[in-house]
Amino acid sequence: FASCEKAGFVSEEIELFPHAGYIRFSTGVKTKAPIIDNMKARNFGVLGYEYGMNTNWQTASPLAAPETFYNQEIVCSDQGVCSYDAYPTDADKSLKPWELSQKYSFFAYFPYCDKNKSEEQKTVADKLLTVSASNQVNTPRVTYSLPFEDDYLDSDGMVDPDNLLDLMTASSIDQTAGAGMVSFTFQHRLFCVEVVGQNFNDVDETISNLSVSLNNLSYKGISVPMHSNDINLEYTPNDHGVIS
Repeated sequence: FASCEKAGFVSEEIELFPHAGYIRFSTGVKTKAPIIDNMKARNFGVLGYEYGMNTNWQTASPLAAPETFYNQEIVCSDQGVCSYDAYPTDADKSLKPWELSQKYSFFAYFPYCDKNKSEEQKTVADKLLTVSASNQVNTPRVTYSLPFEDDYLDSDGMVDPDNLLDLMTASSIDQTAGAGMVSFTFQHRLFCVEVVGQNFNDVDETISNLSVSLNNLSYKGISVPMHSNDINLEYTPNDHGVIS
């Protein structure tokens, strides 16, 4: 699998507080989709929470905010090595340390989105995904807004498949410094569906201008919890009626 390293980074900082190494991540994917292989060359976002050693996430979550990481981008290389920079303004630091006195829970989502980019730089994920606020307590969520706007339609008025996203989440709960590597296994929460037709004939035929419409679609946005054991989806009412 993968480990988190910043190429060429050597820390010479004086440790003012004792810790047990640095927080690093490894990934795997629990999916039937062949296009994703252990998050290689793919970036994901992480929210991290810390709380006292004598409690757990279920008890601490009503008061816990993502102070360890908030929407931290994790960059995965072609070889599957993960890296991140928690201190972009400090050339001498990169990784967050484990604190010996703390317990942690981590939540991840894919694909990564960054609302702070300029409109010209934003990807489809940047535009369609929204991560819960930095001061929100309890399990974080990522909201996917369905692309009804004209910007996401092709010349025939249909939603361009390139503007549809597969959304995956993962979580690692109640970890301590002794855990070493934080391991994520991503699971599909929302996915695109490919429609395949069969004419039961030995002769191949090409069908043009095929479209699929979902009438009276009841929502235009879906809020997904990042906890792997939480299936409580929340829906934004839809006022468009039909998506094709």
